[in-house]
Amino acid sequence: MRPRVFWFFGRSGAGKTTLCDGVSLALRGMGIPVLGLDGDAVRRGLCKDLGFSTEDRLENHRRMAEVARLAWTNSHVVLVASMAPSVAHRKIVDDILGASLAWIHVDAPLDVCMRRDPKSLYAGEGKGTVKGLSSFPFDPVDPDRVFLHLKSDRVSEQDCIRMAVERILSSMGLPGNSPGME
Repeated sequence: MRPRVFWFFGRSGAGKTTLCDGVSLALRGMGIPVLGLDGDAVRRGLCKDLGFSTEDRLENHRRMAEVARLAWTNSHVVLVASMAPSVAHRKIVDDILGASLAWIHVDAPLDVCMRRDPKSLYAGEGKGTVKGLSSFPFDPVDPDRVFLHLKSDRVSEQDCIRMAVERILSSMGLPGNSPGME
């Protein structure tokens, strides 16, 4: 088995955490050691000293990448769910993780993310508690750098999880047909 770091990225509300959690559960069910890092959970702990300035957002991603690297070098499959909205965020992660990294783009249009709004972030924008999330720039994604592109507005949650698990297993040299995911 060749463990890797799989970084689920996309807009808030695209389904990163949901898919990451589903993939983690499936891999653990197969006895694969997995570390899951959720951007929101990391912000509440390891990165609670950081704000939301450009520099702090970059530092947040740097810290997550360093934790992912530590777990990966200790033979864990690492699944990260984080926006990584800019090329600069992705570059920091790329620089730290190198060839061990595989980007999984969880993609849904902004209007779909705003309707889903699982953390009421877009709703908070209207109440003044969150500033500029809907207009927050999300840099274009280089398709040549993406390991897997999941269109979460067009494909069911279970099918996205199944596709991700099969692709992850295959990339690690394991049979791609995961039990219980047929």
